[in-house]
Amino acid sequence: MGQNKNGLVLEALADGKKFSTNLRQRVSILSDISMFTDEGEVKLAQVIHQIKELEDAGTTIPNSKLDNDEAKSLMAQVLPNYDRERVYPSDMKKLFTWYHLLKSSLDFASLLKEEEAG
Repeated sequence: MGQNKNGLVLEALADGKKFSTNLRQRVSILSDISMFTDEGEVKLAQVIHQIKELEDAGTTIPNSKLDNDEAKSLMAQVLPNYDRERVYPSDMKKLFTWYHLLKSSLDFASLLKEEEAG
């Protein structure tokens, strides 16, 4: 949302509440996050878009309550060339949790356009 003298002013997607960070807290901007692949990295926006396409095609996207083998299997559908050495099941579970948190508030078409433009 903005900045103040001590950090950032953020708005929670879940409930719309506004809160401030301090200078010691680490904040990651979603557009700066990437997933490792065998060929390099893929921006999170592209990965989330792939998850949305799978869900639209009828695949059920579970939340973080799945076992490691299920997470790996789903990740292989989402991003077949993900780096199996550096992308851990805990990362995958976080990704699916983020997807569920973000999907109701994201405009997926503009998300990809912004990513392609940037």
